[in-house]
Amino acid sequence: MAGWGLAILAAFLANGSCNGLRAPLGSDSTTMHPPMNPAGVAATKNAPTTDLHMSLSAEIVDGVLLMQYTVVNSSNRDVYLLNRVYDSSMQPKPDLIYIELLAGERTVHAYKDIPPIPEGFAPAMPHCPYVTPVRAHQRYAETVHIPAPVREFRAYFEQPSRLVEATYPLLSFSLGYYWSVPGMKEPTERLNSGVEVLLPEPPPRTKLEGGSLIERSRLSIPVLEPRT
Repeated sequence: MAGWGLAILAAFLANGSCNGLRAPLGSDSTTMHPPMNPAGVAATKNAPTTDLHMSLSAEIVDGVLLMQYTVVNSSNRDVYLLNRVYDSSMQPKPDLIYIELLAGERTVHAYKDIPPIPEGFAPAMPHCPYVTPVRAHQRYAETVHIPAPVREFRAYFEQPSRLVEATYPLLSFSLGYYWSVPGMKEPTERLNSGVEVLLPEPPPRTKLEGGSLIERSRLSIPVLEPRT
């Protein structure tokens, strides 16, 4: 499993698309997440992103932030969504999603993507979400349930001990993806929980094309801001 994640990260690095995955420890959240500083997007200029579209709807219902996103792949090749975020036991759950509270922008930034690795930190196993394939000319939809007030959930960071209630008026959602390539294999593995995951294997020394789809929405969202 770990080898699969490292292989995918290596394929992105070969294409220069993981340059934004490192940022100084303690830097502002705006520079910590690739879609906000999308080094990967520059490496995907040849990818037919006009053939991949995402829509987003969001609302607060009974103390839960409901986000439904739909991805339409109108291209002639398959695409893999990096949307199956896993917990500390490597189990993916639909409602797991990385969240950063951008205080300066008063924005809840939610993302399903490869999370950035802080500068100076060398994890033994970098986080790389499992994927959902969206076949050529197909679509995919998912609803994510996030308890409100919304808290941060970030890879490589511990939960802060001090939280302050606030309300943010903006929601940003980004979804990572990469395109299939000729010769891509699709082995599967069944986890201890019984959940089956897809572990795409590109041919050796293959450069992957990918990026992030981003949608924004105005919505009054109660949050718990981390404070030092």
